[in-house]
Amino acid sequence: MKLQATLILTFASALLIVSCKKKSNVPPQPTIINTEMAYGLPENNKAINGYLYSCIQTNVSGSNSAVYYIYAYAAFSDPARNLINSYNHYTNTKVFAGNMTAAGGNIDVGNVYVNNQNLNKSGGGSEFYYMYSQNNVNAINYAINWQHEGNKTFKPINTSLNIGYPTITTNSLVVNNSFSKGSDLTINLGNNITNYDSLIVSLNDGNLSRAIVKRLPKNSTSVTFTAQDMMYLYTSSYYGQISFYAINYSNITIDSKVNIFELNNQYIRSNLTITP
Repeated sequence: MKLQATLILTFASALLIVSCKKKSNVPPQPTIINTEMAYGLPENNKAINGYLYSCIQTNVSGSNSAVYYIYAYAAFSDPARNLINSYNHYTNTKVFAGNMTAAGGNIDVGNVYVNNQNLNKSGGGSEFYYMYSQNNVNAINYAINWQHEGNKTFKPINTSLNIGYPTITTNSLVVNNSFSKGSDLTINLGNNITNYDSLIVSLNDGNLSRAIVKRLPKNSTSVTFTAQDMMYLYTSSYYGQISFYAINYSNITIDSKVNIFELNNQYIRSNLTITP
């Protein structure tokens, strides 16, 4: 009897050990993360599943009246990657690297809309992105709504960005039609640019490769380009350009997919004269 009881106990212990081992081999299920819309960039802004960019641009050439443009771009990726780098914010064009998919989108989410305007889908296979632009717009719509249809792994999006675009009061932002590269150039921003996370002011002589770029923190009241900054600019008539890029961000995570929304307000003063 003692031998039989010992065998039964040993067999039961073996079954328990095997059962425990089987349970330990079961992979843990990933935690699905969802967040509310938040202002600013997420903690890791280089790991993005959805990037949705919208831009309004005011372009004043010399003493001419302002001309308005709108641009939109969207890209989606799995796995997450730095989708912000797939778009050139200065020229409002898609970035094509040697490996097109290195930073670009690779997911088709069906139709994508900004303010009910259907973006044009491009690419195929391992490369997908969406773009829209319109020139000579008579009025700028400062409200912004994004929608896309989604697919099996990306849930549909229909969201309005209550933060609104950054504001640039162009009538009060004084930029002279002529400046000397031999003297410091200070532009008083005052309270004319608001509601932004980051502000970029760029100066060039018509050649973007010689652009001088200043990145300013929130609530900056002025920007200065020193004579030393401008020493390599060419003197020219009507080729100088000063550009202001005011940017804010929002982000939301849906089913562990991180989406970043960028609103970019651009004010470009072109055909400026640069003197010695």
